[in-house]
Amino acid sequence: MRVLLCGLGDIARKAYLPVLASTPGLEVHLATRDPATLASLGAMYRISGLYPSLDDALATTGFDAAFVHSATAAHPAMVETLLRR
Repeated sequence: MRVLLCGLGDIARKAYLPVLASTPGLEVHLATRDPATLASLGAMYRISGLYPSLDDALATTGFDAAFVHSATAAHPAMVETLLRR
Protein backbone atom coordinates (compact mmCIF):
# COMPACT_ATOMS: atom_id res chain seq x y z
CA MET A 1 0.00 0.00 0.00
CA ARG A 2 1.33 3.43 -0.97
CA VAL A 3 0.82 6.05 1.75
CA LEU A 4 1.48 9.78 1.55
CA LEU A 5 2.10 11.99 4.59
CA CYS A 6 1.37 15.62 3.71
CA GLY A 7 2.96 18.07 6.13
CA LEU A 8 5.44 16.81 8.68
CA GLY A 9 4.60 18.67 11.86
CA ASP A 10 5.00 17.41 15.42
CA ILE A 11 2.19 14.84 15.42
CA ALA A 12 3.32 13.37 12.11
CA ARG A 13 6.90 13.10 13.36
CA LYS A 14 6.10 11.82 16.85
CA ALA A 15 3.13 9.54 16.26
CA TYR A 16 2.44 8.61 12.66
CA LEU A 17 5.76 8.50 10.82
CA PRO A 18 7.54 6.09 13.21
CA VAL A 19 4.64 3.63 13.03
CA LEU A 20 4.01 3.90 9.30
CA ALA A 21 7.70 3.70 8.38
CA SER A 22 8.10 0.49 10.38
CA THR A 23 4.92 -1.22 9.15
CA PRO A 24 5.62 -4.02 6.67
CA GLY A 25 3.83 -3.69 3.36
CA LEU A 26 3.62 0.11 3.40
CA GLU A 27 5.49 2.28 0.94
CA VAL A 28 5.63 5.66 2.67
CA HIS A 29 6.06 8.94 0.80
CA LEU A 30 6.52 12.41 2.31
CA ALA A 31 5.44 15.85 1.12
CA THR A 32 6.34 19.12 2.84
CA ARG A 33 7.49 22.59 1.84
CA ASP A 34 10.43 22.53 4.26
CA PRO A 35 13.40 21.07 2.35
CA ALA A 36 15.51 20.50 5.49
CA THR A 37 12.71 18.58 7.22
CA LEU A 38 12.03 16.59 4.08
CA ALA A 39 15.67 15.58 3.66
CA SER A 40 16.19 14.85 7.35
CA LEU A 41 13.13 12.65 7.82
CA GLY A 42 13.66 10.96 4.47
CA ALA A 43 17.17 9.96 5.55
CA MET A 44 16.13 9.01 9.08
CA TYR A 45 13.39 6.64 7.88
CA ARG A 46 15.05 5.64 4.59
CA ILE A 47 12.21 7.02 2.51
CA SER A 48 12.98 7.85 -1.10
CA GLY A 49 9.57 9.24 -2.12
CA LEU A 50 10.15 12.87 -1.12
CA TYR A 51 8.16 15.77 -2.58
CA PRO A 52 8.33 19.54 -1.98
CA SER A 53 4.55 19.88 -2.35
CA LEU A 54 1.33 17.91 -2.53
CA ASP A 55 0.99 18.81 -6.20
CA ASP A 56 4.44 17.40 -6.94
CA ALA A 57 3.60 14.17 -5.13
CA LEU A 58 0.32 13.76 -6.98
CA ALA A 59 1.93 14.53 -10.34
CA THR A 60 4.46 11.73 -10.03
CA THR A 61 2.67 8.79 -8.47
CA GLY A 62 -0.61 7.41 -7.11
CA PHE A 63 -1.43 6.71 -3.49
CA ASP A 64 -3.80 4.38 -1.71
CA ALA A 65 -4.05 6.56 1.39
CA ALA A 66 -2.97 10.00 2.60
CA PHE A 67 -2.53 11.66 5.98
CA VAL A 68 -2.83 15.45 6.16
CA HIS A 69 -0.63 16.93 8.90
CA SER A 70 -0.19 20.44 7.57
CA ALA A 71 -1.30 23.60 9.35
CA THR A 72 -5.01 23.38 10.16
CA ALA A 73 -5.88 26.28 7.86
CA ALA A 74 -4.42 24.36 4.91
CA HIS A 75 -6.46 21.19 5.52
CA PRO A 76 -9.58 21.99 3.46
CA ALA A 77 -7.69 22.76 0.24
CA MET A 78 -5.37 19.77 0.64
CA VAL A 79 -8.18 17.35 1.43
CA GLU A 80 -10.21 18.66 -1.51
CA THR A 81 -7.24 18.11 -3.82
CA LEU A 82 -6.77 14.58 -2.50
CA LEU A 83 -10.46 13.72 -2.81
CA ARG A 84 -10.59 14.98 -6.40
CA ARG A 85 -7.74 12.56 -7.20
